[in-house]
Amino acid sequence: MDRYSLSHIVLAFFLHIWARHTSSDILSKLFNFIRIFLYISLFSSWGISVHLRVTQIYPKKFLNLVTILMVSWLIVREFKFRFVLNEDVLRYLWYFYYIPILVIPLLALFTSLSLGKTSEYRLPKKSIFLSFLTGVFILFVLTNDFHQLVFSFPVDSAIRSEHNCHYEPVYYMIAGWVLFCSLSAFLIMLNKSRIAQNKKARWMPVLPIGIAVVYNLLYYSNLTFIRIGLGDFAVTFCLISIAFFESCLQCGLIQTNSHYPDFFHTLAQTPVVITDSGDQVRYVSDSREPISKEDLKSAKENSPIIHGGRRLYCDSIRGGHVYHAEDISEFLALQTTLNERHDELMERNALLQYEYEKEREHQTIKEQNRLYDLLQKKTQKQMEQINRLTEHYRTTKSWEDKQKILADIIILGTYIKRRKDFVLSEETSSGKVSEDMLIHALSESFHALKLSQIQGGFFVQTENSTCPETYFPLAYDFFEEIVETLLDTAHYINVRITDVNGTPRVNILTDSHKKAAHLSGLFPDIHIEEDSDGTEFILPLTGGEMP
Repeated sequence: MDRYSLSHIVLAFFLHIWARHTSSDILSKLFNFIRIFLYISLFSSWGISVHLRVTQIYPKKFLNLVTILMVSWLIVREFKFRFVLNEDVLRYLWYFYYIPILVIPLLALFTSLSLGKTSEYRLPKKSIFLSFLTGVFILFVLTNDFHQLVFSFPVDSAIRSEHNCHYEPVYYMIAGWVLFCSLSAFLIMLNKSRIAQNKKARWMPVLPIGIAVVYNLLYYSNLTFIRIGLGDFAVTFCLISIAFFESCLQCGLIQTNSHYPDFFHTLAQTPVVITDSGDQVRYVSDSREPISKEDLKSAKENSPIIHGGRRLYCDSIRGGHVYHAEDISEFLALQTTLNERHDELMERNALLQYEYEKEREHQTIKEQNRLYDLLQKKTQKQMEQINRLTEHYRTTKSWEDKQKILADIIILGTYIKRRKDFVLSEETSSGKVSEDMLIHALSESFHALKLSQIQGGFFVQTENSTCPETYFPLAYDFFEEIVETLLDTAHYINVRITDVNGTPRVNILTDSHKKAAHLSGLFPDIHIEEDSDGTEFILPLTGGEMP
């Protein structure tokens, strides 16, 4: 507060003393009336000052409500002492004192919550609980005559007033709630404050809170000097509230526009220029690096980077333009570093991409060689036989023999072709070979056998359409081995592959009686049965591969 406000308070204090000690009833009423008028004008002028100084919408609204509550409180107080004689009405007007007592700290808390927020801001949901609890306390006070949980009065008392009451538990809860709201408001403001200078001044609002606590303790202790000098509780509470809010304004916890000129001229690190509509410079901050007129002119069209690594911005304001420079030297240095890192990473990425392509080519060739070696291993015997048959074909003169050799080569070539499919499927189908693949392989092999005048057929039916990777290839290897063994002696070959007691089994029946003892070495689980009609070869597919 300024000296003018302090003079009002001092004058009002002496008027209060004179009103209590004068013997004239008229002078006493006059002095009190002038005193209350001074306080109302003081609170009103403070409210107008706050309205002009506070920049944010919601804090301004809440502080305006505080002003309205304080002025209304003094009006009710004056009405209570000057115009009301009924004791019950006097008591209820006293109860109404607790509406501003409870609401003003709540508004202080709401003010702290809304600091730094935009016009679209809405109070959080917890504010509903705070308002509800405050309303409950107000309701307790206004209905005290029914329950006396806030104030109690002697049973034999004819008059119930603030002078003969006793304080009950809810009263102390109200006092604690008021203290909680006040301290919470201050701590939230302190937490939101961005001011780094004069940190000690930011603790100024603690003093009014402490004075309020001490004053309440002394006031309700009925000390004589307190009742005489500071006995007007409404005025004292309002003055303490104003002292709290004003200290928050003065130390910067609540933002104001009262120091804008000084702030503008002390922007030593940020050059700021304000021009009128004719581009004439009107205001310049005290910067060591002034902005030239050429830079100001170019800033209207774009945001140039001027000397010292600063970017100049231009914004339109009422009656002209405002120019301000932002130091982006660190950003430019960082951008240069990032560009260098980007080029380095692009080169490294190109190198890694080249290495990856070469490695992929290498792995592709390696995998192709592995598959070729695997296929070569599986069909080496048949390829050697084809080579021998080819040489024999060249030296054979008989046309019938040549046809027989060609038929044998086709049978072996069919096996090599279909065995390759099994190898590729084993490598690319998660270890599963389909039953259809075996059926197609047998079908093509039997078609080739007809060229050698060997008749027959096959039947394939297992429980699953796919089996472990070695089952169907083993069955086809087993079939091929028997075909190659009996190629010169058999006239028919029948193949049956079925599931017997959960195990796939291959049954091959032929009319040939040629001995095939070597098959036991290749297929340890083989079972051979002979009769007058021919030979049956039985092999359970229990896993494993042909050596």
